[in-house]
Amino acid sequence: MSIEDWFFWAKAMLSFVRFASLHPTRSVTAVLNDLGIDPIAASPSGLALEALSVPERAVLLSQAWKVMSCEPKVLAQAFETHALPRSAIQLPRGMTAPSSFSIILQSLRDGTEKHWQKGVHCIAKPNAAKVWARLQRKFSRDG
Repeated sequence: MSIEDWFFWAKAMLSFVRFASLHPTRSVTAVLNDLGIDPIAASPSGLALEALSVPERAVLLSQAWKVMSCEPKVLAQAFETHALPRSAIQLPRGMTAPSSFSIILQSLRDGTEKHWQKGVHCIAKPNAAKVWARLQRKFSRDG
């Protein structure tokens, strides 16, 4: 694995760990349990990694390392089994995904797929009256 690929994996798995700490849903907790990783006990401050305190940063990085040490096939199987959404892993910008990461991307569920399967095909249209009323409230509030 090249250095660029390793950094891509590291950033992607760190984003998953951050997602797990900010959104501890049943599916995310089940994925962590399947991987043998304790649920993340870091405070969900939502701050950038650099702005976190040293203990919070250490917990997140240690959890990310534990996730990275799992085999890609095991990760993909856990993500697919628990229908982890695509938003759980944010891909680093400006970097192309390595071929070794494609198995992970294929195992993630698209967010819109769930709605299309249920037959919800309508797209909400903005109501002009509501938009106009909101704009008037904003101007009356802000002056």
